[in-house]
Amino acid sequence: MGLRINIKTSRKQTMRRDEQVDFFIDGYKLKRVELFKYLRSYVTKDCKLDKEITARIQAALFATGRLRIGFSTAET
Repeated sequence: MGLRINIKTSRKQTMRRDEQVDFFIDGYKLKRVELFKYLRSYVTKDCKLDKEITARIQAALFATGRLRIGFSTAET
């Protein structure tokens, strides 16, 4: 098919929803994971959004905290 994967630059991970099959590239066994980040979003094996929702809430709280620091220092 012409697909080439550079094992040196890849994340060396794989995830499948159904059967547990091992994948190899040039004799190197890819690590099987339950969660990974793709295009800034978390993807899980069970397709649940719990991890993604938690990450977005934490990012919003962090941004809000930074705004509070900026406003409190601007007033002084």
